[in-house]
Amino acid sequence: MPEFPHYYLTLPSGALTQGDIWLDLPSPMLLPVSKVAIVITPRCDFAHEKTPSVNYIPAIGFDDYIEGALPMLLEREIARLDTQLRDLEIPLPVYEMLELGASTESIVEELGREAEAATLTKRNAADIQRFKENFQKITDLRKVIDSKIQDPTILGSLIPARELRKFREQLLKNQINDAHMLPPCIGISSQPLIFLLRHVTSCDIRCVQLAHSCLSVEQWESRRNQNLSHLTPLTAFKSMPERVARLKGPFLEQLVSRFVALFSRVGVPDLTNSEFTSLIGDDQI
Repeated sequence: MPEFPHYYLTLPSGALTQGDIWLDLPSPMLLPVSKVAIVITPRCDFAHEKTPSVNYIPAIGFDDYIEGALPMLLEREIARLDTQLRDLEIPLPVYEMLELGASTESIVEELGREAEAATLTKRNAADIQRFKENFQKITDLRKVIDSKIQDPTILGSLIPARELRKFREQLLKNQINDAHMLPPCIGISSQPLIFLLRHVTSCDIRCVQLAHSCLSVEQWESRRNQNLSHLTPLTAFKSMPERVARLKGPFLEQLVSRFVALFSRVGVPDLTNSEFTSLIGDDQI
């Protein structure tokens, strides 16, 4: 495994700060157990004791993220095949017939009659065959999705290798808007880490400060038990959290900027069809 010392400072010393990478902070309820998280609370909030909580973004391994994305990739593959149907050169308005509720079988039968009654070009004949093949693929993929199959081997086998590779490349190049990839970090993960930008969470800063002050698991368990009665957020901690690394700049700034960009977007209504038509004007010169 290659090392990335320009990304990480391992076993950092000093006070808590932004960019600290922790193990075993409480995970959001909507996620599978995530052992790794990065603190995004601003440095000044720590320095001036402005915050009662620590905000952090959880991460999961690259392979786990890909596995969780397989159902979405199946839907994407159906959409890709569906788009191809629109571009087929066949002697029937197939897509319109599908939208009107015509069954695939009836369309295939009608295509067969057309093929017998008309002289088809090679393109027509090839596209008729492609229509049959694509629609069968879509039908098979829909059955898999409806059956709620979870086996990643089965799901992955149904996605073309080029599409799966394309998605993996997008993830590694940080082209997925709500996921941020960081490379492997010795002592934390042997594969890339995917930080889930939508799942920012927080915990009581006193819990993290307590863990940071402990020198052993035994000391943590003793102090945790002593403080449980008046520091109830400690019940969310199943094991001793540990700061293991710190993300260096400019990689920290890149992660924070992508997080901010995700949540600072402003959506506005699109133009209506009539407004668009009136603005685009006549296409005649």
